[in-house]
Amino acid sequence: MRKHYYLFLDETCANANLPAFCLASCIIEKKQYEEAIIPQLQTLKRNVFGSEGVILHEMVLRKPSPSKNPEYAAHKDERKRDQFWRGMESIFQQGLTFMGAVVKTNDCYSFYPESGRMNHFSICLQIILENFTHFLACHDATGSLFLEARGPELDQAMQDRFHVLKAVGTLFLSNRCIQRHVATISFPLKKDNNTGLQLADFCPNSIARHILNRPQKKPSLLKHILDNQYDGNVSLPERFGIKIM
Repeated sequence: MRKHYYLFLDETCANANLPAFCLASCIIEKKQYEEAIIPQLQTLKRNVFGSEGVILHEMVLRKPSPSKNPEYAAHKDERKRDQFWRGMESIFQQGLTFMGAVVKTNDCYSFYPESGRMNHFSICLQIILENFTHFLACHDATGSLFLEARGPELDQAMQDRFHVLKAVGTLFLSNRCIQRHVATISFPLKKDNNTGLQLADFCPNSIARHILNRPQKKPSLLKHILDNQYDGNVSLPERFGIKIM
């Protein structure tokens, strides 16, 4: 029986201070995810925050509001904060594989006319789907994608784009190859407390800052992301891991 891999996606949108859109993902083998990663993150949450029900969101966690985010109160304690980030580093070294696609928005706006320009999410999804299929083909495996729900209209647009790519293929991979290896795309809600999506949430901002040579927020998981990005089995992480457009 072929192995099955999950790919969890999250994005960070461009703004004036960080002009880059990044769609980033972590890949985890199904059995490892269910038997090791989920229990490890649940234990970390219990030990640090006192509950498995806490849903991690990096940007909020780093600057929690006492009134709006009381569940993150323990992160203010230096000992608990260190325990949390050590735990996250341990999880990120548990055989996870990372991919990302980055659009430098200033360049994109300069090079392509607005009237005909694809949206950043669609551009990045195509790159990641192609590289994920490459990963699966090299492992003779199958895989599924997970993206946090953003609303019916946006989710439908991404699902439509996903199915178009499966139907016609990408620049380098045929539709037959994608259909053989890639199964479905799903859109869990934030309240579903999806472990993989919470891990993916810690990736795109770090990658975008790295690409734009901006300081990392500390503590940072960037080293583990870069060290474990997919390289296509040919030592080319800039092509198959974190791709810059």
